[in-house]
Amino acid sequence: KEGVPVRLVFVTGRKNTEVRFLQVQCDVIVDQLNLGRYGATAREGMMLGKPTVCYINRNELSPEDTLLSLSEVPLVSATEGSIYEVLKDLLLRPEKREAIGKASRAYALKWHSMEACADRYEQVYDRLMKGVVGEYKQSKEKGTP
Repeated sequence: KEGVPVRLVFVTGRKNTEVRFLQVQCDVIVDQLNLGRYGATAREGMMLGKPTVCYINRNELSPEDTLLSLSEVPLVSATEGSIYEVLKDLLLRPEKREAIGKASRAYALKWHSMEACADRYEQVYDRLMKGVVGEYKQSKEKGTP
């Protein structure tokens, strides 16, 4: 009605290969809007360099529980009540979508690539083998502890 060509595609219950095929074609990907954390759909969207909308609760119970990775995430936060305005803004601003898409790809490589995950896993494993249990800190430089 407002002149913005939009086609909503819901992918619940589809095979992963079909979901990926659709994600590649999207201008914007929407993950969950209620839980406050992102999941596989958002990770896939960011890895594809797509602007991804997802409700992110940035308020942890205590400051020491705040993850560095969450403070850097370029997801566009929205709830069921704000999704209309958030999508409208993204659809009317291609330059914003492009910038968020580039930031999303960089973030996904930093935090979710095979190399980044293997590096974090190896550091946690090494600490456990040394008997060091407890505090786990993330480095700002590489996205690792």
